Amino acid sequence: MPLGERASCGESRYLGVSVRPGHGQLAHVLQESLRGGFDFVLVPLQDGKADRWHPDDASIECDTWRTRVVAQSRPWMDEEKEREESMDACAREEEMHLKEELERCVYLGLQAALVHVPDGSAKVANLARIVLDHLRRHRHMQVWMCVDLASPKDRHGSEAWGKWHQVRTLCNAPPNLGCALRVGPTTPRRQDMERWMGEPINAILLETNAFRTNHAGYPALQERHAYLVQLSFHHQVQVILTGESKHPVAPEDYALTLQESIIHFHRSTHLDESSQIHPLHNYMEYLAFLFNQDAEPIEMDALELDYRDHLQTPLQPLMDNLQNGTYEVFEKDEVKYQQYYEAIVKCLEDRSDRYSNGRKAILAVVGAGRGPLVRACVMASKEAGVDSVVYAVEKNPNAVLTLEHLIESQGWGNIVSLVNTDMRCWNMQKKVDVLVSELLGSFGDNELSPECLDGAQKCLRDDGVSIPSCYTSYLEPITAGKIYKKVEAFDCLKNYETPYVVKLHSIYRIAPAQATFTFRHPSLLNEQDNRRAAEHVFWPHNADVPTLCHGFAGYFTAVLYENVILSTHPDNHTDGMHSWFPIFFPLVRPIQIAEDKPLLVRMWRCVSPSKVWYEWVVQSPEVLPVHNPGGRSSWVGLAPDG
Repeated sequence: MPLGERASCGESRYLGVSVRPGHGQLAHVLQESLRGGFDFVLVPLQDGKADRWHPDDASIECDTWRTRVVAQSRPWMDEEKEREESMDACAREEEMHLKEELERCVYLGLQAALVHVPDGSAKVANLARIVLDHLRRHRHMQVWMCVDLASPKDRHGSEAWGKWHQVRTLCNAPPNLGCALRVGPTTPRRQDMERWMGEPINAILLETNAFRTNHAGYPALQERHAYLVQLSFHHQVQVILTGESKHPVAPEDYALTLQESIIHFHRSTHLDESSQIHPLHNYMEYLAFLFNQDAEPIEMDALELDYRDHLQTPLQPLMDNLQNGTYEVFEKDEVKYQQYYEAIVKCLEDRSDRYSNGRKAILAVVGAGRGPLVRACVMASKEAGVDSVVYAVEKNPNAVLTLEHLIESQGWGNIVSLVNTDMRCWNMQKKVDVLVSELLGSFGDNELSPECLDGAQKCLRDDGVSIPSCYTSYLEPITAGKIYKKVEAFDCLKNYETPYVVKLHSIYRIAPAQATFTFRHPSLLNEQDNRRAAEHVFWPHNADVPTLCHGFAGYFTAVLYENVILSTHPDNHTDGMHSWFPIFFPLVRPIQIAEDKPLLVRMWRCVSPSKVWYEWVVQSPEVLPVHNPGGRSSWVGLAPDG
């Protein structure tokens, strides 16, 4: 059952429990765990006695094996036993057992198996080759490599991350390899926990000895543990309770407690006479409480859920005409258009003394689409008390039909003139006072706003105003294991050299974002060279937190007019605006951040008569080849297609 559901976005979190049933008791223990409110079990496929498999495969339905059971491998041999026997013999025995367990998982149709990562480089290497061979042959199945998040000897979790990174690297990071974190009484710092959220984490194993007793006698987590659990919920990481109960529920409280939890947490449990309270019920209730502590997400968060960490190719605005649905998505961003409206009002009010003696303000919306900025111009003129005429310039013939209907239905025929042409080809004998556009992409200039506005600038008066007046892109190194797996799945150089639009979610921000390219409009004639080059020297927020850089997140900040701003920069994001997701520039291979060296990155914006493209390179702490030289893999076309 879900720990909780948020009806506004359909989110839920699922809770498992680690069990160790006796021989022949797996079906019974599984049933009791599900009845007690858990959604799945983590279980060894052997009962602890050598070569004794649980004989329950026929009594448990195949769909239940697939959806309700995660297998757990047997522990590795301890050092004492290895001393009694030869190391080679121990290694062969461990290899045999692990292969048998993984093959048993395949036979039962399990989706995942959890394998504990041993100590020692030799064991880790042997484990990696066994797991890699299995995952190569069984791509439908996942293996979760389990490490201790922290311990008294490894309080920051650096050794744990090192073990995981070693296994991941030895296996060449296949898409069906994930990580699980075992969480006991010791937790690392917040920044150490946040680092893990950029990794492909499938589950955390939360031990009952991590809980303390609150003033009412119930289990509760200390602040760091609670933060980790809520962080896990936020990143769709499953929680598995493991260990013995230290906070039993009184039998007389059972029926009321369970019934209340069903109502409050939207569970689908059905009470019957045979229902038995689970020993870990109080722990489950506390985790449900933590989940429901989060505020209900706003409506746009719900709409964006499906886009989290999903790769999208940026638009080709000049080569392709946008579809009706794309315009519709853009127009749902009320915050963006309110900002434009305020910018236009402020601009007209500041220049109102120019429009007297019958002279009207001339505004032009270039790239008018279906008309939201045309509407903003008309409404802003009324608010500012300035008579105006508006030119709506749009190259998409289908959008022009929508604009014609809008002008007719609103009675704007004497205010708005429609021009069906590419803004770069538009010529006006009487120049305009204000040039309004919404040509920005996720990286500011990546949808050719500079080239388009430079082409339209000939229609702007010498003292005219462009809205936006300037914009700056920003670059930020990130850990993004989940996103990078999707890039790797294409298995093609082109995909490592293509920037993607992504609703970034499962990431770790390695260092503060830095300004990259800036464009101003109207531009001076001697500045109309839109090639750019930037150098970034990134020092990590937390130099002692080992991590990987998978690529760079890109954002922008735009000044519409004076102090009216649009921003996708995470440190000053415009509240409620959702028109743009960040952009992601991947690396051909991830690089490990060094504690004593900065991350040196160079990026170029390149322009030819037919296209614009980006090239990027890392020169420290490792040297990587130039990405996308000559625009061989990704570019934005300057001319209409065909």
